[in-house]
Amino acid sequence: MKYGLDDLINLFIQEKDVSKISLVQYSFGLNKFYKWAVNENKLLTGLTTADMIKYKRYLTELKYTHLTISNYLGSVRLFYKWVELNEFGNDITKTLRINKNYSTFRKKSLNINQSVKFLKQFNTKTLMGKRNFAIANLLLRNGLREIEVSRMDVEDVFEYNDRWAIRLQRKGRSGKDDVLPLSEKAKEAIEDYLLHRNTDFQDSSPLFVSLSKANKYKRISTHFISVMIKSKLVQAGIVGKMFTAHSLRHTCATLLIADGHSEYSVKTFMGHRNFTSTQIYTRQKETEMIFNNSPAKLLDEMISN
Repeated sequence: MKYGLDDLINLFIQEKDVSKISLVQYSFGLNKFYKWAVNENKLLTGLTTADMIKYKRYLTELKYTHLTISNYLGSVRLFYKWVELNEFGNDITKTLRINKNYSTFRKKSLNINQSVKFLKQFNTKTLMGKRNFAIANLLLRNGLREIEVSRMDVEDVFEYNDRWAIRLQRKGRSGKDDVLPLSEKAKEAIEDYLLHRNTDFQDSSPLFVSLSKANKYKRISTHFISVMIKSKLVQAGIVGKMFTAHSLRHTCATLLIADGHSEYSVKTFMGHRNFTSTQIYTRQKETEMIFNNSPAKLLDEMISN
């Protein structure tokens, strides 16, 4: 029986025993590849490694980031490995180079002075201000992602071994299986927010909710968090495309490395899946040390003395 490209993609998706999130990513990536192949009038048997290079160039021309292109090509590469393994055809992606040159920060971290100025932008006399301040502290002091904050429920802030902790559903995870110590300042901000929030909520209620009339008490979105944090950064005079809500997470990790924490402890605290992400911060710290203590600088200091 001869299969078309669309048939094989469907078979591949059906046979993948992975999380729903991964399935969505594979489906999205392969659907984009399929549409391109159809537009190029290419069947499975007609596609070659040269076509894969052409597809890679097509993604680049769309001005996607290195990470996005890598994700798209990664789905296609997994698919063609499966194609060859099941003897439906050859793996035409074997020699395809996937540019993973995104192991540098796409967002900048804040220095101490910027962090202090940023936190001063919140009006904690209003309920909205208290909520937003609590969110900002979780991002900055606990290094959380926007999606992790959005997913939190009231019961995810609790006492654990005589101190306060938070329970998280990490990015790409299907359950709340991470427990982290909660920063004291972040805990105080959350307590202040909940104390003034409406009393009609339960432990299973979303921790951070919308206060707008249209979405009253519904879980806040990651988009809201991103926009809100960006506006506060701008108010603090911290402007530029490299400064976003994710910059607060970078700031937390950078401070942990600077404080002498091991890569393993930082990896665990930040919820990185592998050491590659954590080592970005280590390399940045080493680079700063080299620039701040270069031989030329030391020699100049010796001569001036």
